[in-house]
Amino acid sequence: MSLYLKRLEIIGFKSFADKIKLQFLPGVTAIVGPNGSGKSNISDALRWVLGEQSIKNLRGAKMDDVIFAGSAERKPLGLAEVTIVLDNSDRSLPVDFSEIAVTRKLFRSGESDYLINKSSVRLRDILELFYDTGLGKEAYSVIGQGKIDSILSVRPEERRNIFEEAAGIIKYKTRKQVAERKLEETDRNLLRLQDILSELEAQLGPLETQSNLAQSYLHLKEELSCLEINHFGGLIQNHQVKLEELDKAKKDIEQQYQDFEGQESIIEGELEKSRLQSLNYDNQITEMNEDYYRIQNQIDKCTEQIGFLQTKFGDLEQQEQEYQNNKTANMSRREAISQEQSMIEQEITAIKEKSGSDEAALIQIEGKLAAQNKELLQFEAQEQGLKDSIIETLNEIAALKNKMNTNHLQKDFILKQIGDFEKQMATIGAQLGEFERDLAAKKEQLGGILAEIEQDHDSQSKLAGELKEKESELTSCENKNLELKEKIRGLESKYGLLDEMERSYQGYFQGVKALVAEAVDQPFSRSIQGIVADLIQVQSGMELAIETALGSSLQNVVIEDDRSAQDAIAYLKRYNKGRATFLPLNTIESSDSKMQQYHNMLQQYGCQPAISLLEFDPKYRGALNYMLHQTVVAPDLKTAVQISSKLDRSFRIVTPEGDLVNPGGSITGGSIDKRRLGLLSRRREIEDLKQEKNEAEVNLAKGLQNVKDLKNQFIQLSHEIEAAKKHEQEAKIRKASIDRELQITEGTVTRSHQEITSLMEQRDELASQTERFDSDYQELAAAIEAKQTELHRIEGQLTGFTEEMRQSKQSKDGLIEGLSDLKSRLSAAYQEANGKIALKDRLLRQITEIDDSDNDFEMRKQQLEAERLKIREQIAALEARIVEEKNKLASQESLVTQSKQEKEQVLAVIKELEFKERSFRRKNTDFQNQLHQYDLLINQTTLELENQLNNLKEDYGNDWMAQIDPSWTSPPDALTQIEEHKEELRKLGTVNLAAVEDYQQIKQRFDFLTNQSQDLTHAKESLLKVIAEIESTIVKRFNETFQEVKIQFKKIYAELFEGGVADLFLLDPENSLDSGIEIVAQPPGKKLQSLSLLSGGERAMTAIALLFSILAVKPSPFCVLDEIDAALDEVNVSRFAHLLEMFSKQLQFIVVTHRRGTMEAASTLYGVTMEEMGVTKLISLDLNQVQKAG
Repeated sequence: MSLYLKRLEIIGFKSFADKIKLQFLPGVTAIVGPNGSGKSNISDALRWVLGEQSIKNLRGAKMDDVIFAGSAERKPLGLAEVTIVLDNSDRSLPVDFSEIAVTRKLFRSGESDYLINKSSVRLRDILELFYDTGLGKEAYSVIGQGKIDSILSVRPEERRNIFEEAAGIIKYKTRKQVAERKLEETDRNLLRLQDILSELEAQLGPLETQSNLAQSYLHLKEELSCLEINHFGGLIQNHQVKLEELDKAKKDIEQQYQDFEGQESIIEGELEKSRLQSLNYDNQITEMNEDYYRIQNQIDKCTEQIGFLQTKFGDLEQQEQEYQNNKTANMSRREAISQEQSMIEQEITAIKEKSGSDEAALIQIEGKLAAQNKELLQFEAQEQGLKDSIIETLNEIAALKNKMNTNHLQKDFILKQIGDFEKQMATIGAQLGEFERDLAAKKEQLGGILAEIEQDHDSQSKLAGELKEKESELTSCENKNLELKEKIRGLESKYGLLDEMERSYQGYFQGVKALVAEAVDQPFSRSIQGIVADLIQVQSGMELAIETALGSSLQNVVIEDDRSAQDAIAYLKRYNKGRATFLPLNTIESSDSKMQQYHNMLQQYGCQPAISLLEFDPKYRGALNYMLHQTVVAPDLKTAVQISSKLDRSFRIVTPEGDLVNPGGSITGGSIDKRRLGLLSRRREIEDLKQEKNEAEVNLAKGLQNVKDLKNQFIQLSHEIEAAKKHEQEAKIRKASIDRELQITEGTVTRSHQEITSLMEQRDELASQTERFDSDYQELAAAIEAKQTELHRIEGQLTGFTEEMRQSKQSKDGLIEGLSDLKSRLSAAYQEANGKIALKDRLLRQITEIDDSDNDFEMRKQQLEAERLKIREQIAALEARIVEEKNKLASQESLVTQSKQEKEQVLAVIKELEFKERSFRRKNTDFQNQLHQYDLLINQTTLELENQLNNLKEDYGNDWMAQIDPSWTSPPDALTQIEEHKEELRKLGTVNLAAVEDYQQIKQRFDFLTNQSQDLTHAKESLLKVIAEIESTIVKRFNETFQEVKIQFKKIYAELFEGGVADLFLLDPENSLDSGIEIVAQPPGKKLQSLSLLSGGERAMTAIALLFSILAVKPSPFCVLDEIDAALDEVNVSRFAHLLEMFSKQLQFIVVTHRRGTMEAASTLYGVTMEEMGVTKLISLDLNQVQKAG
């Protein structure tokens, strides 16, 4: 045998509280025991260690139910552990080990562990190890209680699992599932990438335009920074020179201060040293006082010990007197015991003289009794010989009578068989007519089913046409919805981009952004009303005109008062946050009287004041008039030029297209990049996008509802088609079933005729045997009569011999009675003598005890004398130590006095040094005042320098010095050039500086994701190819295995039932990848019928036949059968046991059973008991050894 189970180890699993170890050999091992003893827990343990995850299959409610839950005598355990050891000598499993130990652990905390040869692995590794071996949680290696019947009860589709394991396609199906999951993930990733690419593509165009504008801005900014950094850098150098001079003067003063501090430190060091010396004297005096008290304590302890030893000395003298008194008492007791011993010895001598005569008489009677016994034995031997002859004759007579009875029974059995054969022929004849009638009915039923199939086919064709129309409508509606989704996605992308720009204040100046986004916790922030762009609503279509009129003023900050404006500007300077323009509501003043003067003229030319196009809170009118009090909006450039002339070129005229006629007559205009949005245009664009998106979402919702309605109609039609197909399929299945039933019925009719002929031949043969039995009966009767005559003769001889034997026994009984009286008298004398001897021994033991006590007293007396001597020595030593400690005490008092005098000298030195320290502190204050004056001058100069530095850092960061050109010569008009560059930057308007980097990042991401999308497309094609190859392999291997199992099932079923017909077939042969499997069975003498109508025993035998058919095709290393023979009668148990013995030559079986026939097929037997409630124990027995021994 190749791979097989060698050992099972269990601890803490269900009822196995103690560790058990089961050794298995090839062949059949039976596990037996009473119900409720836990024998099925062994099969549960095997299923669990092989990877079972369903607690229902393990007969539990939750997973920690498999851990021993405790009993009345035992606490619950915290761990369940099961290990199986497999013999892998032939390397059947792909692991380079001769033995493989698979372990599963579960802790009550919920943690679990899986191990192979004590190395931690995943559950998946264990499942993959046992793929295609017949083992594993879904395999057929462990058939538990109820599962044998479930093979027949489950739906045909679920019945595939056991066939798939036998076909070895589980690993292929697993690989297919993995590939399908990867394919789904690939499809999701592709869809997600397409959405992202669409969004990125919509962003690239606007970002590219913003990037180009930002680059122009950066070029001007770079030139401006060169002018400002080099010009203002020269001014900063003057301040730095002044700072160096001040710093040098300060350092001179600091040097003088350091010299002075050195002298002060010396005084402080000496003072600290003297204080430390004083502290040391304090500690020294304290320690001396502690030594003084310690010496005094020692003297007190020694005095106390002398008193204790003197008391103990007196106790020892008292004990010695008590020992002397006890010794005197023992001498008196010893004399009394010696007198009692002498009297007992005299009594023993008298008893021995009296019993001598009785012993002589006893010897004489015993001799006569021996002679009588010898004679009696001779009589008994002769009697036994006659009795043996009688028994032998009776046995011969009984044997002859048994032969007569056997002859009679055999004749009766043959006559009964002849009657049974005639009944069977009558029964088969009657069944034959019924089979023929059933055959005709099935043919009629087949015609009806063929008509149903044709009707279902026509219905499917009609429904398919309607389904195609709905599918066309659904596709059209879904395409429209896709267009709407794409539109919404584009709107959301554009809206998201603009909204993000708005929320992150892109296009706003650095100072403005800092005020609204970062300074919310500053006190002045409560005074900020908002940015001009946020406080106005512009008439639709006029956003460009207002943006042109206000320009960067749109970012002006409206604030309550000028004091708050000053605080905000100080904040921007302090944190280098840029610049901002503020409109304090308490100081802004403007007048629109001039505008009112030209009111009629403006209306005549279709013009209107710019402020009239705005909606705003009235409290902001002053600020807005300040910015727009001389700004007019004209319908076009031509009108703007005309009205400017009429207004003496003192007004600023703008048009909706962004053209501008400035005061003084200059005209600004031309094309504007529509993709460049100003702050107001951006906000208008956001509102328009939001409204357009809402409209598209409403249309999409309607479209989705239409799709949902069409899908419901489509599903309804699909269900109707599916129902028609299902009905047609069911009809085809019924047709196939009836075809098979017709074939089986026709075969049954033929077999019935053959059975009748065979029964007639057997009946005739049995009739000829009855004549031979009559002749044998007469011969046996004559032999019995001769033996009975011989028996009467032997019985007569035995009667005469018995009387002589009776007289001999009476003589023997008289001798036995005299012998008994003598023995009784001797026994009484012996008993009395023994009592006296025991009393003598007891007195001897008492004398020995007295001697031992005297010896003990003498030894203790010597010990007491030694102890008294030791105590005298200890007292003398303690008195000497007291004298020594008193001398030490006098010396210590002298040392304490000396230390106190030395401490007084140190305190005088400390007083003098403290006076010098106060003098130095006054000088220290003078130096600090001088240094403070220099610090004020340096701080003042530094503040002026930092103001200029902050201005540069505000615009150019901390590394502005690195940008200074050493060869730079500042031109006379440097300030003029700086202002001109700033003006050009203002004309550029709002610029998104992050657009350059954003464009590059999005472009790189777009290119990268495009490549990713191509890679995923190739991966999808590869996965589809792999899935197709796996499906082809699954179909091939399944079909081959199914056909082999089908052949074995027919064969084994016929062997188990000694006849009958059974078969397997696919419900959908064209779809063997998912088709269910149907089982048909016809036991001998019965019609073909549903499996549900079979008896419990027939169902069990059918399932057993299927299980062994699979094992014959794909053997499992071992097979566990848990009470699958429970529903079988004795005859079927015998057949099942025979099947086990036959298959056990190639397979290993572990059988849980309580049937005797199954046990007899086993070579090893494990008994399961529950001596302790709730705890399972095992005993084992090798049945082969038992059979050899018996």
